[in-house]
Amino acid sequence: MPQMSPMYWLLLLFYFLFIMVFLMTFIYFNYFNVAKMSNVNLGVHEINWMW
Repeated sequence: MPQMSPMYWLLLLFYFLFIMVFLMTFIYFNYFNVAKMSNVNLGVHEINWMW
C-alpha cells in the first residue's frame, strides 16, 4: 500500500467535516421546520414523510 501524502489526508478531513456540517444544518433546519409547523396540527404521516 503506497504512503499517502499528508495533504491528501488534510483534504479528506476537510471534506468529511464539510459534509458533516452540511448534514447537521440540514437536519437542524428540517427539525426546526417541523417544530414550527407543529402548530398547524400536522399529522404523523406528514412528519414521517419529511424525515
